[in-house]
Order: sequence, then structure tokens, then C-alpha cells
Amino acid sequence: MKRLLPLLLIFFTLSAFMPVGGEGMIAWQDGAMLSWDMFRGAAEKDNPHHAQTHCMLDASVKNIDNSIYIEVRAYFLPSRSWTRVRDDRALLLHEQLHFDITELHARILRKRLVDAFRQDRDLALIFEQSFDEVNAALQKMQDEYDRESHHGTRAKLQRLWQRKIEASLREYEAFSEASIRFVLQ
Repeated sequence: MKRLLPLLLIFFTLSAFMPVGGEGMIAWQDGAMLSWDMFRGAAEKDNPHHAQTHCMLDASVKNIDNSIYIEVRAYFLPSRSWTRVRDDRALLLHEQLHFDITELHARILRKRLVDAFRQDRDLALIFEQSFDEVNAALQKMQDEYDRESHHGTRAKLQRLWQRKIEASLREYEAFSEASIRFVLQ
């Protein structure tokens, strides 16, 4: 029980800085692909790129019947994602990989939380710390991906990134369920 109160406080703190699901966010699903119709935002005038994907990690905590439920999801935000083209399949696959990278980091966060609980570590502290660290790593990987693939225009590097992220998603397959249940003793 001593672990629960700090977790609830963290939940309320994290939730205050995250958009609410009311804006039509789309949760990542295995095998589901983005389509250009999902990109509903207005293109940024000064942005030189052809499209931009906005994704985010969301985490919530609930206490139900002597258990803590943590849900970590990767979301695509249609109202903030935009495109200037609607017929470039390679570009759409590039944007899809941004969403897949976000799901990879959701799995990494889930694994960290499970490991912390198994080691009987302070879950509240680990939750907040891990959320911040994983978000920073997510942003770093997104930037690295765009830089190395030259925003998807270098086909060979784009394929290398595709394989790398597919392999990483398989590596974290055991953490693909969005909800985690911890039983309090």
C-alpha cells in the first residue's frame, strides 16, 4: 500500500501534461497501418518536410481490488499530424515507423516497470523516472531516425531502420500488452 499513494500522485502529475483521448487519438495496434486520411492537421508553413507524424506515450495508474493497474500506450495524434502529399507510399511507411518507434518505447517502459516491481523497488519512483527517461530516449531515437534516413528519402537506410525497429519490437514482444497488473501483498 505504501507504493500506491505516490503512484497516484504521479498519475495525476503526468496526466496534467498529456492531451486527453477526446481528440481522437489512435492507439498503436499490431498490424494496423496508418493511412493518409488519418493525417488531419494543418501543415506547418515554415516546415520544409512533406509530412509530420505526432505520436506520444500515455501512462495511467489505477488501484482496483488490491492490485495496481498501469496502462502504457503509444498514440498517433491525427489532429496534429499533417501531410502535403497523399500519394507517396514510401513517405507513409516512413511516418508509420515513427509510430512504431513510439510503440517500441511503450514496451521498453512496460518492461522497466515490471522489472522494478519484481525487484521490489520503489515503483512510484521508478515510474516517474522511467517515464521521463523513456520519453527522452524516444525523442532521441525519432530525431536519429529522421537524420539517418534523411526523412525517409534514403531508401537503403530507411530499410535498415525498418528492420531494426521490427527486430526490436519482436525483442520486446513479451511487453506488447498495454495493461500491466501488479498484485499488492
